[in-house]
Amino acid sequence: MSTSGFSLFLALLQLSGLLFPLRVSAIRKDIGFLEERSCRTTVQGRYLISDDEGNVCDSLSLDSRTRCCPWKGERFSCHGCNLLSQCCSSYEFCVSCCLSPTRTILEKVVKVKVAKPATAGTYKTVFDFCAGRCRHNSESVVHENAYHSKFHHCFSLTSNASGANLTQVETRLLGIDVIVGRQGDSCDAVCKSRGKLCVMNKLSLLNQCDVMQRYMSCNGSCLASAGADQPAEVVDDAPRDLVFHLLSPHNLFLALLQLSGLLFPLRVSAIRKDIGFLEERSCRTTVQGRYLISDDEGNVCDSLSLDSRTRCCPWKGERFSCHGCNLLSQCCSSYEFCVSCCLSPTRTILEKVVKVKVAKPATAGTYKTVFDFCAGRCRHNSESVVHENAYHSKFHHCFSLTSNASGANLTQVETRLLGIDVIVGRQGDSCDAVCKSRGKLCVMNKLSLLNQCDVMQRYMSCNGSCLASAGADQPAEVVDDAPRDLYPGACLYTRTQSLLSCDGSHQYTRRLCPCA
Repeated sequence: MSTSGFSLFLALLQLSGLLFPLRVSAIRKDIGFLEERSCRTTVQGRYLISDDEGNVCDSLSLDSRTRCCPWKGERFSCHGCNLLSQCCSSYEFCVSCCLSPTRTILEKVVKVKVAKPATAGTYKTVFDFCAGRCRHNSESVVHENAYHSKFHHCFSLTSNASGANLTQVETRLLGIDVIVGRQGDSCDAVCKSRGKLCVMNKLSLLNQCDVMQRYMSCNGSCLASAGADQPAEVVDDAPRDLVFHLLSPHNLFLALLQLSGLLFPLRVSAIRKDIGFLEERSCRTTVQGRYLISDDEGNVCDSLSLDSRTRCCPWKGERFSCHGCNLLSQCCSSYEFCVSCCLSPTRTILEKVVKVKVAKPATAGTYKTVFDFCAGRCRHNSESVVHENAYHSKFHHCFSLTSNASGANLTQVETRLLGIDVIVGRQGDSCDAVCKSRGKLCVMNKLSLLNQCDVMQRYMSCNGSCLASAGADQPAEVVDDAPRDLYPGACLYTRTQSLLSCDGSHQYTRRLCPCA
């Protein structure tokens, strides 16, 4: 019998049970059913989803039974993330990156509170932490109304201890000027003296010993304290026993006696004779925003702080605040702060306001009060619009008194022309044609800024003369070879604003055009 035939014969005997196997290599005892895979997922985005295994997929790829992303691509992906600041441009990839065991440790996560109140619990799992942390994080917000950068989904464990990682802190302070103020000054005053604003949500980054010691001497000591002036450094000429003097038992005993009426003050510094009944306070307010409100006294507050009886904001903070405003262009990023800034007597004068018409029609009346002017002017202003369908910048609430005269302030005009190319066209061309030749469009609502003699004389020779005229081709300069009765070389501006047009032209003029 051949070898192959013999092997076949043995195999048949073994199958029939007449022959035992020569060797049993192993017996498996751990065979069971596969455990059902099940995932928790994010529900933040419209298109992408991240599951608790660190996978990211589009919502259509999600397994409808297990609610898991398919096993493909990279787990714990940090696509679009800045690993130094631990911030990402996408919520889903922020969660995926955060879930990596090399970046987030469960033992630390379970000690982090979900919210600030004392009753708030802690996170139970890494996924809970990542899904919550990436969704809301004040570290990425500046001025409380805008993101500091596109990387505004952050998952880092912020530290209040003095041993915080300086590289990480420096990354979060990008774009922030850290300034040591003068003795007795608040941060608002320090920043204002530099033409800047204090960024309140960055104070927590500076409130750490190792950070303060980079900017201040600290004389080798850094102490925990409680006060609205911190982080700060005590000046060298302060009393050595300042804290202990204020809290000594003797002073505390005298204070208790005085409060109980058993001890009169040692000295009365003045007696007021002008005390009378307080006049009932009553305010008018804006109704533009969902959260903030400005009253006619120049205060800004959130809608919940408004006094329900007087309709006034509480007397706290800065009156006539210009928070988030460009004082050169007199435009603000927020409607309420625009109104507050505009109400300042140093910026808006009643005598000028009452001469301003509410609208263009001849039948339109004028503003009666400064508040009416500010509330109306900040709400609608064509100066901030480009191409009639988009804002020129985030500073689109403006309150300036625009001037149609030829003596308008040039610095202010230049500010309003930021981003606009002012081009002198060829003879006979319209502004539409001039801008089109440069691959741009004519911005019609900027023509009124150029329709002033002192502005035109900066771009054209004008041969010493600037004349009022009426035509759709203005502002413009008459060419030198024009007939003498057309005033060759002179600049022309129109007194009829409604005639200003991008498509106007004249065979003997060269137009001054705003292009963008």
